[in-house]
Amino acid sequence: YQAEAQLWGKEIYFSIPLRLETEHPAEIVQKGDVGYWPPGQALCFFFGPTPGSKGEEIRPASPVEVIGKMHGDFSLLEQVQAGDIVRLAF
Repeated sequence: YQAEAQLWGKEIYFSIPLRLETEHPAEIVQKGDVGYWPPGQALCFFFGPTPGSKGEEIRPASPVEVIGKMHGDFSLLEQVQAGDIVRLAF
């Protein structure tokens, strides 16, 4: 699957062709969390504060369902620009 990346602070997100329900929506997430954002029908990758954050917390635009965790060096995510093509391999 591929899509155009969007940015919101240190969050990369893009729409996916799935509509999921949330079971445990989180208003604050951790660095490395992967979330599903229902209003945007989007997959989100969190690697630092967003415009909605207070201090160093990581706050999505609205609650997300955390569905995974990234590990490793997040510095490469800093290089992603809005409109870049991102590809997911399953």
